[in-house]
Amino acid sequence: MMRVFIDSGATKTEFLLVDSQGDTTQFQLEGINANYTSKKQIERIMKQFAATIGGEKGEAIEQILYYGAGCMPLHNQEKIKEIIQPLFPTASVAVHSDLLGACHATCGDQPGYVAILGTGSAACYYDGEQITNLAPSLGYLLGDEGGGIYLGKLFLQYYLKGVLSDSLKQCFESEFEVDRARVLHLLYRDIEPEKWMATIPLFLKKEIADPEVQQIVTLNFTHFFEEQQRYFKTESIAWHVVGSLGFHFQEQLKQAAQNLNMQIVLVIAQPVHQIMLNFAHYE
Repeated sequence: MMRVFIDSGATKTEFLLVDSQGDTTQFQLEGINANYTSKKQIERIMKQFAATIGGEKGEAIEQILYYGAGCMPLHNQEKIKEIIQPLFPTASVAVHSDLLGACHATCGDQPGYVAILGTGSAACYYDGEQITNLAPSLGYLLGDEGGGIYLGKLFLQYYLKGVLSDSLKQCFESEFEVDRARVLHLLYRDIEPEKWMATIPLFLKKEIADPEVQQIVTLNFTHFFEEQQRYFKTESIAWHVVGSLGFHFQEQLKQAAQNLNMQIVLVIAQPVHQIMLNFAHYE
């Protein structure tokens, strides 16, 4: 029996193939968010996945578990399933939200508060079997505090308002080959400004030794935790965190949590391996 675990976010999609001996093969393709990625594009990515593993391996797949961004609504789960099933007609296909995947990866069959801090953000309370309290998610335009796009927005606010130090301002302009006018064009005239803003955390990671950068990154996570305190109506929460942003900025994440009397229990960058390891708990 071969089983496939798929974890899809806005930036990348991770595929983990597990054979009957427990040996694994992992590879990565471009991201999918069921709310924004077109059906045609999702079909192209999944066909690329099928072509990559080949016909013989594809025929051996008996189970596919897909955890994806934008897959909380049932109609999006059905859309993804309708795309995958014809490519693997003999496999059982189950589609879940990426947030449930984060719960399975971090909590297994135990209850806890779980957050995704990647390109976007999400938060919930998980009772050990299912998500019982989901914090509202308003997307990158009105929400996603704590996520990569929101961090890019915060940094650009500092830049455009002229409050960055000269050295950091010059470093940013050199890295991205921009000036103030070009930044405004990218934000207000470009078709997908959120994709550009999502690249800014990569720059901030390289400059994390700068106290000014540390302050902005910590503020990003502070905004996330403040929103969760308001929603869950409790101040002291122990968080399980999944996502590249939380993982790569753990020091600032933990500092923001500590400042608000919260605790970080666990941080993992990519949940797909841990989902596989914990699978027996929720199979």
